[in-house]
Amino acid sequence: MASQGQRFRRKALRRGYKVDEVDAFLDRVEATLAGQPVGAPVASQEVHDVVFRVRFNGYDEWQVDLHLDRVERQLAELEERGGVGGRGGDPRAADRLGPPDRLGPPDRMGPPDRLGPPDRM
Repeated sequence: MASQGQRFRRKALRRGYKVDEVDAFLDRVEATLAGQPVGAPVASQEVHDVVFRVRFNGYDEWQVDLHLDRVERQLAELEERGGVGGRGGDPRAADRLGPPDRLGPPDRMGPPDRLGPPDRM
């Protein structure tokens, strides 16, 4: 498990995914992949559907989205083998998956906490 608040690059002067939400979700994902889920195992569809709020000094969305794409594929492979939640399968098999999709990650950014103009590059 990575140190809390240090999994991804942070955006100091721009908004990014809320760090504590990402960390808490990825803790659950990592526990599921290790075969020791906390509560209900995380399914690939849950990873696909997750939406995080944004804050200044949050995690870089692109890095988080690429990582989520990777773990979504890992979980989907485990589900196909019947291995999510410690019901068989080899969690290490997911490490043999290919690189992330070239088209880029889906947009997982939730609504901003306050209204305002969009960030400019």
